[in-house]
Order: sequence, then C-alpha cells, then structure tokens
Amino acid sequence: MTGNAIGPRLTPEALEEELGKPYAPLVERFARRHAELLNAIGGPVSVRLEAEPTGEARYLVSLCARDCVGLLAVVAGLFAARRVDIRNGDVFSLPAVSGSASSGSASAGSASSGSASPEARGGRVLDVFEVVTPQPVFSDFWRTFETELSELIGLLAAGESEAAVDRVTLGLSRAASTEAADDDPLYPVSVAVDNEASDRVTELRIQSVDSPAFLFEFANALTLLDVNIERVEIRTLYGEVRDTFWVTDVKGKPIVDEERIHELRVATALIKQFSHLLPRSANPAQALKQFSSFTSEMLKRPDWTAALEPLASGGVMRTLAEMMGVSRFLWEDFLRLQHENLFPVVSDAPQLEAAKTAADLRAELAVERAGAGESSPAEVLNRFKDREMFRVDLRHITGRSDMDGFSRELTELAEAIIADAAAIGWDELRERHGRFDSPWTIFGAGKLGGCELGFASDIELIFVCDPPEANAAEAKHVFEEFARRFLKVLKARQNGVFEIDLRLRPFGESAPLTCTRTTVERYYTPEGGAQQFERLSLVKLRPVAGDPALGERVGAVRDGFVYAGDPLDLDNIRHLRARQAHELVRTGTTHAKYSPGGLADVEYFVQAQQIAAGALHTAVRVPNTRAAIAALAEVGAFERAFAADLDAAYAFLRSIIDGLRVVRGNAKDLTIPSPETREFDYLARRREFASSARLQRDLERHMRFARQLWQPSD
Repeated sequence: MTGNAIGPRLTPEALEEELGKPYAPLVERFARRHAELLNAIGGPVSVRLEAEPTGEARYLVSLCARDCVGLLAVVAGLFAARRVDIRNGDVFSLPAVSGSASSGSASAGSASSGSASPEARGGRVLDVFEVVTPQPVFSDFWRTFETELSELIGLLAAGESEAAVDRVTLGLSRAASTEAADDDPLYPVSVAVDNEASDRVTELRIQSVDSPAFLFEFANALTLLDVNIERVEIRTLYGEVRDTFWVTDVKGKPIVDEERIHELRVATALIKQFSHLLPRSANPAQALKQFSSFTSEMLKRPDWTAALEPLASGGVMRTLAEMMGVSRFLWEDFLRLQHENLFPVVSDAPQLEAAKTAADLRAELAVERAGAGESSPAEVLNRFKDREMFRVDLRHITGRSDMDGFSRELTELAEAIIADAAAIGWDELRERHGRFDSPWTIFGAGKLGGCELGFASDIELIFVCDPPEANAAEAKHVFEEFARRFLKVLKARQNGVFEIDLRLRPFGESAPLTCTRTTVERYYTPEGGAQQFERLSLVKLRPVAGDPALGERVGAVRDGFVYAGDPLDLDNIRHLRARQAHELVRTGTTHAKYSPGGLADVEYFVQAQQIAAGALHTAVRVPNTRAAIAALAEVGAFERAFAADLDAAYAFLRSIIDGLRVVRGNAKDLTIPSPETREFDYLARRREFASSARLQRDLERHMRFARQLWQPSD
C-alpha cells in the first residue's frame, strides 16, 4: 500500500486480474483510468466519480469508493432521487488484501453485509453504470452527486447508516412525488436462484418491469437477511430489468438452505411490488421509511414468509403501500401494537371490500367470544374493537368508502362496542348485587350522536338511569359502579382514539358519572342550570344502548328544552367561540376546528338554525349535520344555493380534520400546517388536490364563508 490508499496499489493489469472475466469488456477503454481512480481512494478521499457522455442525456458513469456496509443502497437511492435511470451496470468489490483473482474475496462490495464492520472490510468498490437523465446534465451535476455521495459514505463509515438512509429516502420521496401514479396491474416478478454455476456464490436472477426505488430497498433488505452482495450486474432490455446478484451468507458461503432461498424469493417479490407502487403514496418518504420498518420487523419473525404469502395479491400490496404513505399512527398500530391481530385484515381482500352491518358485527363478536378460551370478555371485546376500527379506517384511506360511509361504519361499530361493554359491566354487577332491573340508557352525543365519527374521534356519552324511589339511593350507587366498570372495559389505543368522554352530562365533571331521569328533567329546563352550549349540543343527543322506553322519555325531555321556541342567546355562543379561538388555538396558527372559520362555526350555526326552526318543523330535529342542512333547506330556512355552500364547507373542513388526524394519529392536534411546508404538500396529496396551491385556495374560501356565518346581520 502507498500513502493513505486502501488496499494494494493497482495497475490496469492487476485490476483486470483481480476482477476477472466479468470486467473484461471494460478493460480496453477503462482499466487504466479505473486503476487511477481506485488508487486515489483512501485517507479523506472516499469516492471518485467520472461521467462520460455517450448520447443525448446518456452517460457512462464510473464510480470508485471506499467499501462500507450499505453503500449499494445509498448509491442506488441517490441515482433514483436525482431521477437518473440505471439502464445497465456492473458492481465489483475489491478486498483490502489481495487474494485470489475474484470479484468477491471481500464481503459485499458496495453492498450490504449484515455483520462486518466498515473497518473490518476496508476494501474498495468499482461501479460502472450506463445511465439516462431526464435532460442533459453537465459536470457540476456530477460534482454535486460525488460530494453528496461522499457525505453519505462518511455517515455509513461512522456507523450512522440510519441517518444516511433517511437522507436518501427524503430525496427519493421528492422524486416519487413528481411521478404519476401507475394504474397498471402489478407485473409478475421472476426470481431464479442458481447454486450450480459457482461453488463460491449463489446467483440470484431477477426479471421484471423497472422501478426506481427497487435497488435501494432490495440492498437494505439483504442487509436485514444477513446476505452479502459480492457482485451485481444490471441490464435493461425493452423496459424490463434483468438484474443478477451474486450473494453469500454472512460467513461468505453460498446460500443453499431451501428455507433461506425461499426467503430470498419472497423478499425480492415483496420489495419489487412495493417500489412499483411508491408514486401512489400521499407521502412517499413516510411510505419508504415505514416499509423499511415493516421489512425489518417481518424478517425477524421465524415464519415471516408464510405471513407474507398473501402479498402476492396486487390488491393487498396496494393496500399496504397506501396505508404506509398515509398514516403513521395506523401503520404503527399495525406493525408494533396489533400485528398478530391486524395482519389478516390487510391480507383478506374480501373483508375490506364491503361494509359490515351492525348485525354482522354483533354476530362476529359473539363467535369470537364463544371461542375465546381463557381470554376475558373485555379482552375479546378490545381485540375486536381494535381490529374492526383498523379495518374501517383502512377501507377509507384506500378509497373503499367515502366520508359519509366511513362515519356510518365507525358509528355502527361504536354502538356495537358500547352495547357489548355495557352488557359486560351489567353482568358483572348482577353477579355482585343480584337481580337489579332498574332501566338504564346510554346516549351518544357529539360526533357519535350525529353519526359523524372520523379518524381518532372520541366518544361522547351520557349515562341515564331510572331507579324506583323505594331504593333510589342504592340504585344510584349501583349505577355509578356500572359506569365505572364500563370505563374500565373499553381501552383507548392512543392519543384520543376512541376515548370515552362523559363531560356533557348534567352538571359536568363535578357530577356523578350516571344521572337519573329526574335529574335530566330538572336540569334541562330554562331554570335548571343548563348552558347555551349544552342546548346546542343536545341537538345531537340520541340513545345508542339500553332501554328504548327510557330513551324515548329522555328524548321527549330534550325536545321540550331544545325546541321549545325560546330564542338562543347568540351573543353567548359568539363569546364561547371567541374564547375557544383565544384559549385553544396557538398564536399565529390556524386550527381546523376552533379558529374563526373552523368547523365549529359551521356546526354551531347549523345547530342554532335547527333550534330556531325546530319548534315548528320537527323534520329538522335530526342529529346529523348534513342531514340537518338538507332538512333546513327543505322547510325553507335556507336557500338552496346557500345550503349547498354550507354543506360544501362542512364536508371540506371535515375532510381536512380527518386528513390531519390520520397523518398525525392525534385527536387533539388540528393545527393546519403552513402552506410552505412539506406537511401541507402531503395533506394536499392525501386529500387528492391537484396542488398545494389549490388546497390553500379552497381552505381560504371555505373558512371565509364559515367566518361570515356568525357576523351579526344589519
């Protein structure tokens, strides 16, 4: 070795001997220059690149670099991020210490050893690629490419491979975002494994339609499988790639175990299909990152190939790709929290295609309970709840249900869960207290009452009981215990998702969890203490479980209070909205619900108009906002054009809130990102806007309309 060079100094003849027959076609033109480039690698120099034009926007790129774990992935990813298409290529590895005349005496040149450290490997790589760029580029393009690759190699050599991959992933996502989604079917992937051609390496031949991110993801996956890449040959013929990888196991031996070979086949097909679907994602960077997490987690499982067999279905692969690029919290639920329970949801296409009725849900829950074994009723219920919520969410984000259908499905599921949780709590009470037949009803309010549940919605409930006067004190105690048991049965997953909210009950948080019918009758009167906002909220009250007769009686009390014809104190509502905007919205930000022009303005306005018209027109006494808008137009309270604008504003703001919640997985954070941010771009893509500018214009238009609803008329 001379100076700071890595490995022995190379002459053109030594390079030809070292790399052998695969390098022979390049010897006449490039051996001398390649030797010079390789000899320069060492010390502070980690990469040298030369690009020779060969035609219009076509180049022959020679790349010499310090060998380190993950190099092939970042090279391939950087090309794809710069929208440089590799048409043909050869990847060679040279060991730090001269050995036999072969291209693979060091593990994984330019590639992905799972165990060897960069210091232990210490070799160099030579990559020669025939590439095509979107338009002709000049020397500064390649200098920038070389500089960025040098920085990435520095991260890899320092053991910061995750940072390097993240940086490449971001660039890949930007490139994918500019591509049109491919609606073509997923093409078959041919994977041939040959252990006969060589007794030293396994030959892996892949044939399929080209996809830019494949080589990046595949090299990462081989790292996870502890597979070393000795050499790579990339060929493109009539738009079809025919890639050959010469690989070994972590000990440098051929891969001959049938199970390991099957793993290679499945992983190759999986990654090839995913990379083909990447441009369909609302957030390609997130999709790539989560796909890597998915691959990492799955490959740790002893039976992972069997679990992934259903991914041969194009529909299943599309579902995974769309989920990964839309929702971080849904994906984390799937991958880390609910994998064993939820993977069948993704792989069972028929189950995703159709909505389930309330009767379907009750029947399935009964079957699961019958076969529960040692699981408690509460454990069975929560597993069922999480799986079915995931299924309904997934149907919506993959376009299988629209917003109204999504809300109906979530509402029917919530009602089935509430009824079952109540039955569990009531059965436990009967075991403890004996027969106790006083009627009770659980009422839904807010989004549940209005059949308007969305991503990460909480569940607003009011418990009402009707004990006989003879044992009222005992009954109140029992019903309070009933409510507490109910709250213990249902478990919220995270961040406000399916959290139970009882704050709308009479007298609020200071009151018992369960109120009596007598309390309801006294509280919901002009003199009973109910506030103006409670009169608004009661518009959405409806029974969801328990005794129907008691539900009707309480409903009559509600109608007498809400729709009595007394004018609503609109100044009080305006004051409430001003407080919300001041106390619940961060300074300098826009909140999709509570900022002026947010969803609350639309909802409160519609409820106020229902109260005003409801004394004469019982048809407007409906809990659903969109149904109420239509009913108000039908009775003449709204002009048709105004009703259409109001409905459009409501639907738009609902969709924005659902978009924010599904991306963030948080019921609380409804701050709209700044239009200059990537998050705003992702929101536009998720809501299928043609551009971020179009989303911004529509947002301003609908919020301006909503603000004007509460301006006092002259």
